[in-house]
Amino acid sequence: MAARCGDCVRSVIIAPGVGAPPSLGVLGNQTDQRGSSSHGHVTGSAGGRRAGRPSTPLRPRVRRPDVRRHAGVLRAGRLRRAVPVRRLRRAELAPLRGDRHRCGAVLHAALRRAAALARQGPAVAVPRHARPAGGEPGAERGGRGPAGVAAHPAGRRHAHGRRRDLPAGAPGRRTARATRSGGRLVSGISRRSLLWGAGAGALAIGGGGLLAFRFTGTDSTGTLLRSGIDLPPPFRRPLTQPPVLAPVESTGDTDVYEITQREATAEFFEGVQTPIWGYDGIFPGPTIVSPRGRTTVVRHRNELPVPSVVHLHGGRVAPEHDGYPTDLILPADGSLDDHHGTGHGGHAGDVTHGSRSYEYPIDQRAATLWYHDHRMDFTAPAVWRGLAGLHLVTDEEERALPLPDGDRDLALVIMDRAFDEDGALRYPSRDPELLETPGVTAPYEAGVLGDVILVNGTPWPYQEVDAVRYRLRLLNGCNARRLRLRLDPAPDGVDEPLVQIASDGGLLERPRAHPHIDLASAERQEVVVDFSRYGPGQTVRLVNDFGSGTTADVMEFRVVREARDESEVPERLSEIERLDPADAVRERDMVFQSNAVDGQHGWTINGDPFSVDRVHAAPNHGDIEIWNLYTDFHHPIHLHLVHFQVLKRGSREPGRFDGGWKDTLDLGPAEQARIITRFDGYRGKYVFHCHNLEHEDMMMMGNFEVR
Repeated sequence: MAARCGDCVRSVIIAPGVGAPPSLGVLGNQTDQRGSSSHGHVTGSAGGRRAGRPSTPLRPRVRRPDVRRHAGVLRAGRLRRAVPVRRLRRAELAPLRGDRHRCGAVLHAALRRAAALARQGPAVAVPRHARPAGGEPGAERGGRGPAGVAAHPAGRRHAHGRRRDLPAGAPGRRTARATRSGGRLVSGISRRSLLWGAGAGALAIGGGGLLAFRFTGTDSTGTLLRSGIDLPPPFRRPLTQPPVLAPVESTGDTDVYEITQREATAEFFEGVQTPIWGYDGIFPGPTIVSPRGRTTVVRHRNELPVPSVVHLHGGRVAPEHDGYPTDLILPADGSLDDHHGTGHGGHAGDVTHGSRSYEYPIDQRAATLWYHDHRMDFTAPAVWRGLAGLHLVTDEEERALPLPDGDRDLALVIMDRAFDEDGALRYPSRDPELLETPGVTAPYEAGVLGDVILVNGTPWPYQEVDAVRYRLRLLNGCNARRLRLRLDPAPDGVDEPLVQIASDGGLLERPRAHPHIDLASAERQEVVVDFSRYGPGQTVRLVNDFGSGTTADVMEFRVVREARDESEVPERLSEIERLDPADAVRERDMVFQSNAVDGQHGWTINGDPFSVDRVHAAPNHGDIEIWNLYTDFHHPIHLHLVHFQVLKRGSREPGRFDGGWKDTLDLGPAEQARIITRFDGYRGKYVFHCHNLEHEDMMMMGNFEVR
């Protein structure tokens, strides 16, 4: 199958039967040694039985690009069989001309199409990496680059003086075999990227693991888990706000809070009691509000039957208070005191018995943060059962703005869940006790998507509003589902009714109006909606354009009365320091891809599963670095400790939702992004990972250590 994108002069011949997507953005954009965008070129030969020869695997021809101009090339593996594949139609590529960022995704999808037609999986190879000399973290790149192309020798610097580092512990060559599976994985590539419409195939993941997928237009990577209980009609129950937690003690510049993690029940459906795990026994947990400059101490007591870890997502805190995945709080009843290494690969970090105090200095900008369980191997099911809550940071700059506040400042924690016939939460854990074996059963390895949308723990609620401006703090608390939120109907004559004022790391410099808001797992956006553009008596739905059926509706607003409104959205919100790429001391590549882990399907960074002993990056305190992120499927990438700025998406400028300071970045299939950050605040070891929680639990996590 041949495909050509006219403007970027890329030609790819996809050898029949290649079923695994290349990982290093070979079908996306690469960055050459001068930091400019360029394309790799791939050629392959069709395979089949040659006359007079046995049916042996054939190796496709690979034309190496000019090293000076290209940074990557797909090193396709051996082909087991030939299958017919159709050509990309000219009409399919026409919308992409001139858009180098997206053409790669189309060719990536073509690989998937080839896999869909291969009823039995071929053996394929994923890109080769070279390990830096000595394997030390932060070692300079030498030998071959991440896609097998010769890079500059170790120790050589770019013209601007910045070193470009190969990730420590990069893998050797790996092979994978695709097999058939009856699972249904929803992998949403945008219409511009996936021009096929519906289709199905098998993804080679290695080691006998298997993953099936079907394109359904939901734009999420994961498998739909359907509820067994009869679901109620939407918009029958009012929205509730999680209670704001009061400190148990305030002394000087410190506020102390206490939270008990315990089993409880919640009434998601009328008359049905659902067992949950909750902070203070509620779903979601109580909201903590911390003013900047006052230290917040939260004492967590664990009365659950499993160990726990608490992470303040978006918080700039010392490593011992960040919630490292193996820094366990064992159950208070002592039931696991002698087994705290079980289920965590035998690795136990700083373990406490019964309780732990987390100290947060709150020396950061006003922002919507959240806290959730972060235990190694079992984050996804713990959060699914309810271990999540909001932590809001305020400061003088924010309070001085005339933004909506009080009852007109609404937090919306959006989650998807599935339920059994008896109302219990349904989740496909391999170990229902969440103690021994991590991960989920097939076919849910790509992510679990529920069919019930909860907002602050209420399915499809409604909210009565005055005809005034409201501030909505949006958090995607789903394990894997991506959201595209839109008002339906939009106000008459207003194409962009959602005015964004803040992102993960707080206020933007200036407000930005959008027709919709995209949110990947763990991302936060804050918007202002002017309901005065609707009349009393009107209803407005908040819908999810990435959903279908029961997941297309989120909640309903009911405009009930006119009221006085003294709020406004100023033209200038804040000042944001711009990090200069010229100040970066090095670059690193981080490749997020599906891979085999111990013979099972897993998710890896630079080909390696998570290990507490492996450090992918070791920046010095105060260093500014540029990280190039590459993906195969949807991966929301989250860095602990630091916030970052987006420099590029492929060859394009940052996306419309990439403004301000971020701690989580939504990346699509076969996409590359370039981010810049300063590693300051604290020294020590932190993690970064995909925030699709099933991916995280199945090893898509790495360490960086600030020295």
